[in-house]
Amino acid sequence: MRTNPSAEQRLVKFIFRELYLNNSLIHLERDRGSHDGDRLLIGKLEIPDRDIRYLNTVDHQLHVGWDDVDQLPQVASMIIDADTGPITRAINYGLSRRVFLEQLDQAASEGLGTKCRDSECRYCRAKILSIDEYPWSPQVYCHYCDSLNTTIEVPDLGLLEQEYRICPQCQMYSRPRNFTIAYFWFLIFHADISHETIQCCNDCMRPQAWKMFFGNLIGILGLPLAVTQLVRVYRDSIKRGPFKGLDEANRLLKRGRVEKALDRYWKIIERHPASAGVLYNVALGLIAQGDYHHARETLVLALQNCANYPPAETLMAARFETVDS
Repeated sequence: MRTNPSAEQRLVKFIFRELYLNNSLIHLERDRGSHDGDRLLIGKLEIPDRDIRYLNTVDHQLHVGWDDVDQLPQVASMIIDADTGPITRAINYGLSRRVFLEQLDQAASEGLGTKCRDSECRYCRAKILSIDEYPWSPQVYCHYCDSLNTTIEVPDLGLLEQEYRICPQCQMYSRPRNFTIAYFWFLIFHADISHETIQCCNDCMRPQAWKMFFGNLIGILGLPLAVTQLVRVYRDSIKRGPFKGLDEANRLLKRGRVEKALDRYWKIIERHPASAGVLYNVALGLIAQGDYHHARETLVLALQNCANYPPAETLMAARFETVDS
């Protein structure tokens, strides 16, 4: 007998379209889907949370992977006609708790039970287990929503931190957002339109915005959108809060002005001392200078601030063999 979902597992409804199962289109029209606390319903598909292996969202696209009754991997992809946040949070709530218990059992079998850290992401409510090499770290990384969670008090931080992560374009810690790139060309007997959405930080978008501006001068109709994107990347730079100056620091580092970039980073760290993401950028700057000794020390400090931060772990493994406390 099914029980009513708890407050955390309340019913979430959504509308989807263009449903693909294992890359084959099985449903084109709009239809209803829901998550009732322990299973995902997509049209005629019923996927229990316990069988879900991964979840990924790109804009309004939702991708779900699970194992069927024969333990065969399945993938469903669809377009959600609304914000994907509520449905991903609902799925991650149950999925993360199953994964957490599996990881906890694995850690205990390997004798790492005393190093386990139990956390809950304050943004998506996912359950997180990390194996700390250090007694305690003030941050924890949530791979479900790709965010750093700071557990100590930082002035003016609030919920801003969930906006900051690694930029897919430049691979630096920043504030990537969705930007629209579109071109409208109208000649005498021909018209052409190209359109795409990319996610990147302000600095990576600047050359794209200028390119779009000049590329749309002939067509005219694309100019309002181009101007809008230009205004966004210049007006909405990070000018306040603990991450003030991060855009400028990243821009200086990309242009080889390492010393000035490092000076900006250390000012941010003075305001937000437990920032594994900013320390990761500092390590990139030190590596660019050839200062591998201090780069390694900075990565160790980043991992002391967040013991399970993947960018720092990956860079440490790529450049250095071991992590010493």
